[in-house]
Amino acid sequence: MTRDLKIDDLMRGLVSQNPEEQIASLDKALEVINDIARTAVQGLHGSSMPLFVAERLLNLGSPVVEPLEDLLPQVQTPEERIIVSLLLLQLGSTSGVDCLLDAIEDNDEYAPLVSNKLAAAHVSQAAERIISRLSRDDLDICRLSDAGKTDFVVSLLSALKTIGVELPAHLRRRFSSVDAPWQVRTIIQ
Repeated sequence: MTRDLKIDDLMRGLVSQNPEEQIASLDKALEVINDIARTAVQGLHGSSMPLFVAERLLNLGSPVVEPLEDLLPQVQTPEERIIVSLLLLQLGSTSGVDCLLDAIEDNDEYAPLVSNKLAAAHVSQAAERIISRLSRDDLDICRLSDAGKTDFVVSLLSALKTIGVELPAHLRRRFSSVDAPWQVRTIIQ
């Protein structure tokens, strides 16, 4: 298919004044773009640097959506499932939303990023998961001396605010206590 492509001929055809030649060149260009997208998505699967590959895949836009949707059920690692699901979300597909919602509650590393991406995409179901995660004992304000945990809570609270959901009273009390880090108190005011 694209192996025998003569790029100069394709480029000339794309600007041709002959409609048949131009349409044929556009069709060929779309075929090439789709082949590149499919191959690039295959490269994501099993990559040692999936986050960096994913950032660049995003730039390919809609041609990677279908190959990513095909890849999602085959992905074995939680990190790769989350990354593929985030890519799909950013490209307008909801195929991986369930995986992302689960990640809010189950994945310490990606929960803040996932929460904020879902909030930015106006996925209101994320609010319930964020509230559930904030309610867990491991995020008790007495244990927030760790800066990483503080950032974690601030990120989840920020996502909840973006979604437009009010913090439940029990969490408002917990995170506005005088023992709470100032960053946490500031975001809930």
